[in-house]
Amino acid sequence: MSLCKRGSTWWIDVIAPNGERVRRSAGTANKALAREFHDKTKAELWRIAQLGDKPRRTWNDAVVRWLKEQSHKATAKEDVTKLRWLAEHQPDAYARAQRLCFLGDYFTQWLTGAHVTDGSVAGLSGLFAVEDWKWSDEWCGHTGVTRTWLPEVIRSGTAVGTIRPDAAAELGLPVDCLVTMGILDQYAGAIGVGNSQPGGLSETTGTVLATVRCSRDFPAPVGTDAFSGPAAKAGEYYHMMFGGVSASLLEYYRQQLPDRPDFDQLDLTAAGSRNQLHLDHRCSPEQLRSILRDWAARQSRGEVVSAIYQCVADALAAQVNALAGALPVELVRSAGGASRSRRWLQIKARTLRSPVLAPNTDEPTLLGVASLAAQTLGWDSLVLPETSDVSARTLWPNRPAIQ
Repeated sequence: MSLCKRGSTWWIDVIAPNGERVRRSAGTANKALAREFHDKTKAELWRIAQLGDKPRRTWNDAVVRWLKEQSHKATAKEDVTKLRWLAEHQPDAYARAQRLCFLGDYFTQWLTGAHVTDGSVAGLSGLFAVEDWKWSDEWCGHTGVTRTWLPEVIRSGTAVGTIRPDAAAELGLPVDCLVTMGILDQYAGAIGVGNSQPGGLSETTGTVLATVRCSRDFPAPVGTDAFSGPAAKAGEYYHMMFGGVSASLLEYYRQQLPDRPDFDQLDLTAAGSRNQLHLDHRCSPEQLRSILRDWAARQSRGEVVSAIYQCVADALAAQVNALAGALPVELVRSAGGASRSRRWLQIKARTLRSPVLAPNTDEPTLLGVASLAAQTLGWDSLVLPETSDVSARTLWPNRPAIQ
């Protein structure tokens, strides 16, 4: 038997019948209880190997999987720090849980007292059947989640209620302030740049690369790993693909440079690049970071920045082509921090062989959710109709590179 103590909490370390090493927090400072957890875990592993029992997933299993799947994030190290703190200081947090909510839902409950969530966020959990608009008994059963833990699901833009008096006082808001339900940030960005009609396409290049297509059909195109979720309007859906080949590569490269130039400075270095370097967007995040570490020491900054721009454009083209299928791509609307670089947008337009439209605001995501709230209040949409500045904001595929 192997037990070790980290801080005040006991951890177990056992070898499963298949040779796999299993290390878990026992979630207790009591050695006797930790020993009991060790023995139960070892017996469970035996039943899985010998009797074909389905494994029970723990909070620590979820943490390990989360960290693996999110390793591409620029904030991955911060996630590790926070999860380690939780494991050491509140190891029984999940066991004590009586309700589950997403981060935004927690804030909504503090504001209004209502335990509610939006369908676009609930759909990401894998527990919510979007078309039927209800939590799935089957998947709740698979994950061991009790239905009473889960929030009521409402549509984005729905009025949740007025703000609680103490929350209003703390935030300096009027007591009759109405709180409305938001929407997934990628969808909010799509709304903010005008992608709110079936057939529309938009992309966000930020911490992740995400492409969103509006559709009247719930199923995503066959053969893609796209996620399907509800749009703001009932009967319409967003198909979304996302990946780690994104602006986070540029941030990672920036961190390797001794003077830490800002993004505008890096963008200027790409002027006059001869495109001598190539990054394959199909490489793993670890491979891409390794290449960038090497290039930071010996390659021209402008060439590296151009290679990153092209790599992300190639990844975007793969997402756009998968979502559009055989349908022509007439326009791709751009959001995210990278949309500030017209040079990058021009590269995307050439790679997509389609016009790319720059946003007419620095905060399209905020504009999208504010527009939903405005409609609830009976105001006109805050997303202005396309005007004469569209031509100036459009990057065309047949134009020369921006110098």
